[in-house]
Amino acid sequence: MGGLKKAIDFESPRRQILLADAPKLVRMLKPFAGQRVGLFVCEPHGDFETMDTWAAIANILAGDTPMGLNQPHFFGADWKEVPTNMNIEHGNCGGTGIGVAVSKEAPPRTREAARTLALALFGTLPPSIYNHFGESDPKWTQLMIEQGSWNSSSSAAAMMREPDLIVVEINAHPVQ
Repeated sequence: MGGLKKAIDFESPRRQILLADAPKLVRMLKPFAGQRVGLFVCEPHGDFETMDTWAAIANILAGDTPMGLNQPHFFGADWKEVPTNMNIEHGNCGGTGIGVAVSKEAPPRTREAARTLALALFGTLPPSIYNHFGESDPKWTQLMIEQGSWNSSSSAAAMMREPDLIVVEINAHPVQ
């Protein structure tokens, strides 16, 4: 039965899984209240599962309004979304899964918050080789932008400009 549950969880909408564990995730992330985070959705093109996943993560991180029908009194971890709406990533996308990244030049507390966020998300969602954590090198990013390989409005460029910003890239569900 355990294998069947794992298979069902892997194919389940990520929003449902995240919201089921939202209170635990908020407790993990609340010590970093005020942390700046940018949520980037990789060209969703009508992909409702990806959009729902973005909404769940946004509510867990910054939710200042009650979340979901099952948790009417639940609020988020008080992180600061930058900007306060969704960013659409055009190109430079990671394919599927969720990526959490931070600048190598980020302050130690920001780097710790990024690692905690990655552990929280990846510990809640079913294991996937597509979920990843990384540290971005601003010098490499600048070179890629100058060569025209990356867009200056990409998530990596945002971290280059603002080293205290954590980026979450939300791509399509790995099963789709």
